[in-house]
Amino acid sequence: MPNTSRSLVVFAAVLLTALPVATAAGQFAISPFLSYVPSSASNPYAGMALTMGGTTGGLAIRASGDMEIPSEEERRIIEATGRNSYRFRAADADAMLNLGGLGGGGMHGIRPYVFAGVGLVASDSMDVDGPRRGWSYGTGAALLLGRNIDVFGEARWRMSEFVLPTSDLAPSPEGEFRFGLTFRTGGGSR
Repeated sequence: MPNTSRSLVVFAAVLLTALPVATAAGQFAISPFLSYVPSSASNPYAGMALTMGGTTGGLAIRASGDMEIPSEEERRIIEATGRNSYRFRAADADAMLNLGGLGGGGMHGIRPYVFAGVGLVASDSMDVDGPRRGWSYGTGAALLLGRNIDVFGEARWRMSEFVLPTSDLAPSPEGEFRFGLTFRTGGGSR
């Protein structure tokens, strides 16, 4: 089995194993999403986020990652060269603060949130350089569609060094936009 297929099988097995454990522990959410990175030549990226904690209000932790979606031209190159067809782009671990819902006490309406965390980002689209470590911060909002599902959009700024964006000689943050769905389960859904 190719490495990519093996990685996807392992990821799915871990996800299916973790779901009942996380559900028993409290609120749990899974969020498929698409990312758009203005500075990237390859867009969009597809990803998945797993969140535990206060997914409708309060503190939560989130792990997420995304991979490149090859275009038709890139698919032809992949077939001709035998290159891996799914390339890692980013993986993040974030602390989130959900600020509650506006309109309807968190049940309906808009739920804003902020987050900050650490992560890895692929530094070259041709797999020449390895991933680089850094931190990121951002904000987002979720529109609750029902008791356990919402749509969300967020903006993330990535720092390639562990310095504040306002520091002297700090690198410019790289922007990213995410859009997706969140499916929640577990105790505490309001």
